[in-house]
Amino acid sequence: MISVDGIEYSFSRKLPAGADKCTQLFLLRLLLGNAAIRKGALTVRQRTNYSVFPSAAQSLTWTAALAELNGNYRTRISGPVFVRRAMSDNRVFFRDILNEFSHYFLHSYRGSHIAAFVSLYRVLERFSYSVPLLYCSTQRDFAKTFEDLKKMFSTQSIGELGLFNKFLRAGGLIDKIVLESLCEISFTSASGNEARYFDAAAKCYEKYEAKDASRATLGLRFGDVPKLIVAIRNRFFHLLSGGWQENISMTEIWDADEFFEGMNGVFCNFLSVVIVSVLVHKYSE
Repeated sequence: MISVDGIEYSFSRKLPAGADKCTQLFLLRLLLGNAAIRKGALTVRQRTNYSVFPSAAQSLTWTAALAELNGNYRTRISGPVFVRRAMSDNRVFFRDILNEFSHYFLHSYRGSHIAAFVSLYRVLERFSYSVPLLYCSTQRDFAKTFEDLKKMFSTQSIGELGLFNKFLRAGGLIDKIVLESLCEISFTSASGNEARYFDAAAKCYEKYEAKDASRATLGLRFGDVPKLIVAIRNRFFHLLSGGWQENISMTEIWDADEFFEGMNGVFCNFLSVVIVSVLVHKYSE
């Protein structure tokens, strides 16, 4: 096991030389579903591949999972080369992202889905400004990069999250076909609260592509997931009286952890695809 910021990481296969100092490799293995994490007495074996949309159970060994990743992203990544290129690059940024994702999985395992959502939202905030710049740093066409940056920064008062959404729509990092794909949020409840969760989430965002109250499901484009994350954050973590906003009260949903549980998997999937896309663009051979 290797400890990073109070969390211990273990892997089924011996790491390449120097990998104990490469948080990017830990992050890649964690999001591909080939890692276990431990904090105190709690151990979580992460066996879901969040690098693909929709996410899927991970049954492959690390070697096979890496080969599949290269096929999905049309890249050439090998462990030793990845470590050599990534080890000293943007270490603080990727260490922060690794820490937040790790806490997301720990909180989820405990059933603390509000806290898990907070970790995901912190991931979105942490990379909203950095991801466009990291992607542009991988490009060799400087004229095109200049034009891309000029378009992104052309709007005043857009904010970091607005900048990220504008960058995402350009389609350079993630294929536009994937961004336009429909993803589904489905609420379940052991206490029969599905309709409450559906109504609360439905009022937070106006651009759902599909709504099915009978199944308590909402559909939206994959590329619009960050907008929904922000909308849910704004409507749940505020309870001001007055104004036009319809904030979410506990009297509406009754069980906030169960409410967030229905959405967090989709949120994690989106954020993971973004981060894995950055990693493969930056460190592919």
